[in-house]
Amino acid sequence: MSEARDHRQVSTKLKTPNARAKTKVKARQLILEADSSTESSVAASQDHLTLAKWAKLEAEIVVREKDVPSEKNLRTSEVRHSAVVKRRATRKEKVKAIMTEEGILGRNQVPSAKVRMVTSPRTSTETVILETSKDFLVEEIKSEGVNAADVLCGQVIPLLRYLEAKYEVLWKRLEASRVAFNKESRRIDELTADLEKKDQAHAAEPATKVKALAECEAARILDLGLIERLEAKCNEMRSQRSLT
Repeated sequence: MSEARDHRQVSTKLKTPNARAKTKVKARQLILEADSSTESSVAASQDHLTLAKWAKLEAEIVVREKDVPSEKNLRTSEVRHSAVVKRRATRKEKVKAIMTEEGILGRNQVPSAKVRMVTSPRTSTETVILETSKDFLVEEIKSEGVNAADVLCGQVIPLLRYLEAKYEVLWKRLEASRVAFNKESRRIDELTADLEKKDQAHAAEPATKVKALAECEAARILDLGLIERLEAKCNEMRSQRSLT
């Protein structure tokens, strides 16, 4: 039990770098005493035991050096801790600055909800700081959204202007083609009307010719009958003259 207690005491002492240095110095002194001793065999055996203890101590030192972090790790951990503390301090300063700005602006224009939140005696300073930090985060998110919207507007507006210019050009071309089409359609309508009139005239002309031909034929028939009658009278008159 005593050896275990001594081992625990030695292991706890070896955790610090100063304790390790002291043990190394003691071990070197023991080695020097062992080399320079000219005592009897009993003393030699005692020195041998001290060397064994030294080897045991060296093994324990190696194990503890593996377990215990080095000075560099301690320094880096201290630096990280200090950086975290600085970040927290800067965050608190930002929150305080925001609170002061909101207090200054609140004299003229402050929302009623914020006034109630700050002036209410039930809310503590920690809740106020948390709410202001939340508001700050919301404002940051809104500002990022506004920046993204500005970027999108900067990209979309030139595209819309380009499309509008193209639309105007195409609309002008469509209007010009529509005017030309209307002009050509009017000309075609006029030509078709003239052709219809000519067709009607050509269709009426044969009918008039057929009618005139029929009238001529009837007149010729009448003339032939009249000629026959005249010839018959002439023959009668000739026969009477010959008789007289």
